[in-house]
Amino acid sequence: MPTVVRPRSTSITATASTSDLTTTSAENNDALFATSNGSFLHLGDSDSVVIQEPGSETRKFDSFTPTVVKPCSSASFTNVDQTSLEVGIVRQFTFTSSLQRMSVIVRKLGTNHMDIYSKGAPEKIASLCNPDSIPADFSDILHKYTVQGFRVLALSWKELDPKLTWHQAQRINREKVEHNLNFLGLLIMKNTLKPESAPVIKTLQAANIRSVMVTGDMILTAVSVARNCGMVKPKQNVIIVNASPPEDGQEAQIHWEQSESVTDDSLSESDQENCPLLLFNETQEQGYHSIRCESDSRRYHFAVSGKAFSVLKTYFPQLLNQVCERGTIFARMSPDQKAQLVEKFQELEYGTGFCGDGANDCEALKAAHAGISLSETEASVAAPFTSKNQNIECVVTVIKEGRAALVTSFGCFKYMALYSIIQFVSVLILYTYATNLADFQFLYIDLIITTSVAVLMGYTQSNNKLAVKKPAGSLIKLTNIFSILSQILVVICFQTSAFLYLRNQSWYKPVKKITSDDVVKCSETTLMFLVSSFQYIFVAFAFSKGPPHRKLFYTNVPFTFVTVLLVGFTLLLLLHPFSFLTQFFQMVPFENTHFKMILLVIIVCNAVSCLFIEFLIVDFNIFSRLRRKFQWRKRKVKLHKKLDRQLQLMCDWPPVGNCTYASDFLASNTVANSIIEQNSMDTSIEMSR
Repeated sequence: MPTVVRPRSTSITATASTSDLTTTSAENNDALFATSNGSFLHLGDSDSVVIQEPGSETRKFDSFTPTVVKPCSSASFTNVDQTSLEVGIVRQFTFTSSLQRMSVIVRKLGTNHMDIYSKGAPEKIASLCNPDSIPADFSDILHKYTVQGFRVLALSWKELDPKLTWHQAQRINREKVEHNLNFLGLLIMKNTLKPESAPVIKTLQAANIRSVMVTGDMILTAVSVARNCGMVKPKQNVIIVNASPPEDGQEAQIHWEQSESVTDDSLSESDQENCPLLLFNETQEQGYHSIRCESDSRRYHFAVSGKAFSVLKTYFPQLLNQVCERGTIFARMSPDQKAQLVEKFQELEYGTGFCGDGANDCEALKAAHAGISLSETEASVAAPFTSKNQNIECVVTVIKEGRAALVTSFGCFKYMALYSIIQFVSVLILYTYATNLADFQFLYIDLIITTSVAVLMGYTQSNNKLAVKKPAGSLIKLTNIFSILSQILVVICFQTSAFLYLRNQSWYKPVKKITSDDVVKCSETTLMFLVSSFQYIFVAFAFSKGPPHRKLFYTNVPFTFVTVLLVGFTLLLLLHPFSFLTQFFQMVPFENTHFKMILLVIIVCNAVSCLFIEFLIVDFNIFSRLRRKFQWRKRKVKLHKKLDRQLQLMCDWPPVGNCTYASDFLASNTVANSIIEQNSMDTSIEMSR
């Protein structure tokens, strides 16, 4: 439970007035307030504060109607000491990412002056405060809690000039009042990890999908969260990249330092049980140190701040690619930097998705290939996807549904292509003998078979498990082209075989054209109608792919039912058609049982051939396996995979515990490029394997 600070203190006034509070519950004399970012603050019992929105009695505060923060006491405020606890918020300077702070101008009842309270990033607030008001152990205390994953904000205040009027306060620039502040303390909030986060990260890692954290929090807080959620494994190292631009005659430089792996033991038992809401002048020896990086370069992650990202982008552009390839944690990132990071990953030929919940994420959501908003506010406008659940489970859902939709789209496209080819081949064969399919035969094929199957084959749901293997991303990929061409060849072969078998029968009589109209009721049309009807069904079944990206076909109950029904009905037309069916479809029934059995064998062989091609040749990636075995065609390797291989060859990089200067980087980059050139051919071969 947080430590409760009574409203008489300046600290509780700062907390209450700068938190955009809204009362959410008040049970058993406890006041629970929700902040604008979704966090909750427990500010005590009946002697704590209450929020009074404009609309109540506000004549004490001039002609304005400010929001009032006051104690929950039922006693009347008759003297100055009690009324001084009632605070009116005169002006609010909203939070901006560039300034990393927000402020409010307030006035206490009974006073002749106003005060300003500021809340924001500790390093920003400290830079605005009087140095004498900052405790000597400020950095130690800040490090103690951020390294544990707590979210830390700093509070400050100062008394404004009594000559400042209400109207002037509404027009004054924040820079004129946000300086020479008095440091109040640190606001510590527990950054609880949602229970869904770790399983989602684990699922993505199992599918070989890389996860990166991009946040506005402090870098040590982000590192702790990354370890807790599984982005960084317990035995993997995190290297913090600190960079500074040229200043005071010094060139731009990068300092590489190893982040310590922290456990809960580094906090005392009392600290673990009671995380204080407000922290003042507590000390702990700082344990930040540097160690040598392990020889296995794949076992480290970079943690980069927004400042370091800007320096790398400006003064170390070539090195930025390497940092992004190994970067897992990006902290203190502004909205522009988030979008720039997404674009940088796209330059490395990554497929990017971004999941965010605030206005600061809008630019990144637009820049990503797939943006997912966790809120229905500004971010939902910029993102093509909006999740109703406020957790990252939607990321796995989007990937699974996207892959299933891609497989379904390719399957439907290939089916419609084969539908046209099947009908073209059957009609072409019949045209050579001056005949054609009957009208109701066309209707049965187009409306009953093709329409129902093409619509229902897309209802197969995505697989429950996210697969490692990605679906084909292009229709002109060799496997897709082979699939279509091979199925066309099968269609031609079996239609031709069935027709030739018919012509070789002793009882067969060729069709004779007597009038200018086509003769449709004959053995030729009946044969081609039956064979092609089966082919439409078999091809649809073959192209309705299941695992790894979709569930098995029988889970699609409507498709399975219709397929079985169509196969059964077409078998009825072949083996024992009723008289009204032969009249309706203008068919000539085959009386020879042996012929019908052989024709049935041909149809079964057609089905086996279709399924064999799709499930044992196309899905088996036979061409990729042959290419890797005989190396007859080099596979194009994406830039980030080449870079990953190159980093594995650089065993002495990064120089943990040392600094890299802009001048040194040019020389070291030349050496690195020579190593890369020497191993470029090996890289392509290894990555293709």
